[in-house]
Amino acid sequence: MKCKLCGSDSLEISNYYEFSLFMMARKLPYLIPSSIVNLFAKNLFAKKILINKQYFSKNKVQCKNCDLGFVDPQFKSNELSAYYQKQYWDHRDKFEGLHTVIFENGTHFNDEQLSIHRERINFIHSYIGDYDSVIDFGAGDCSASFMFKKDNKTVTAFDYSDKSKHVCKAIGVNFVSETNNLPKTDLIYASHSLEHVEDITSIFNTFLQHPVSAKYLFFETPNIETSFIFKNLIHTPHTYMLNEKAFRQIAKKFNLKIIGLELSGSHWSYFKRSQKNCRPDIRVLFSKK
Repeated sequence: MKCKLCGSDSLEISNYYEFSLFMMARKLPYLIPSSIVNLFAKNLFAKKILINKQYFSKNKVQCKNCDLGFVDPQFKSNELSAYYQKQYWDHRDKFEGLHTVIFENGTHFNDEQLSIHRERINFIHSYIGDYDSVIDFGAGDCSASFMFKKDNKTVTAFDYSDKSKHVCKAIGVNFVSETNNLPKTDLIYASHSLEHVEDITSIFNTFLQHPVSAKYLFFETPNIETSFIFKNLIHTPHTYMLNEKAFRQIAKKFNLKIIGLELSGSHWSYFKRSQKNCRPDIRVLFSKK
């Protein structure tokens, strides 16, 4: 096996739900046999555990050369699509409430979510302004698509979810659910979605080659800054785990220039004692050289 990004064979392999005493309370449900959890399958949290274990009972691998983390064996596109249709938004809507969309006298998004996207868009605008079209990749609740449309950009939302399709219809945004149907664009906007893709090399080739041929690419992902975080965090449902070193390897591999990079969010609440200076998210803006 070699790294999916740099090709190195210097890899560290562990179970996706790596056992440790750290964060034991959060990990314990994943250590309980599925046959027992299944007794409570009507409970939404138990359902989440069962579906996560069904799809993510795999190994996770960290490259010691470029720091990229990834799931092994690799997912197929239809597997990830099925996972998100079964699980992802249903759980997040009912437990987090951040991604809810209300269809009453128009279409209304969560104010906090809009504020977060405005912060990310302002980060982009601090470096570039010469773009007219955007692909909101992994659009989710489509609140970013909504904001880009308000900024008079031509927007295409990409997602696997029927929920996203419904929201796009309501706000008048083009919706795509197959990567081979993505149009030409100036900017890729991918907030907390790159860590979910099935093949990182394939998706960058899609973004950079005809017909998409993006000039700029923005990503925000969880910041898996240290080996300690990689080993101890529950990554479900992430297929990739990234940090600054991995993003710099991406720039090298795909002949890109990093024009903006910053860590964001409050300090890792789970890692205060051991990793005091870590931030939970990293955002990066690339341009073609």
